[in-house]
Amino acid sequence: IEFTGLRPGEKLYEELLTAEEGTNTTTHKKIFEAALEDVNQEWLSSEIDRFESCKSDLDVINVLQDIVPTYHPNHNV
Repeated sequence: IEFTGLRPGEKLYEELLTAEEGTNTTTHKKIFEAALEDVNQEWLSSEIDRFESCKSDLDVINVLQDIVPTYHPNHNV
């Protein structure tokens, strides 16, 4: 076994939730749970339609950036 360290794109830890999403505390001081919100089903359906109509990778990236303001594409992948 050869230890080579982190490779490009690898992380030491994974951030599952962002500060904007919000969390709730639990009985354990180091465990948090996601603060869930109801999703408007009509909105979700229309966004899925937008993805299905994408003709290129750039179209997909543009839709993602509209839906998820914190999304930043990695053009190296």
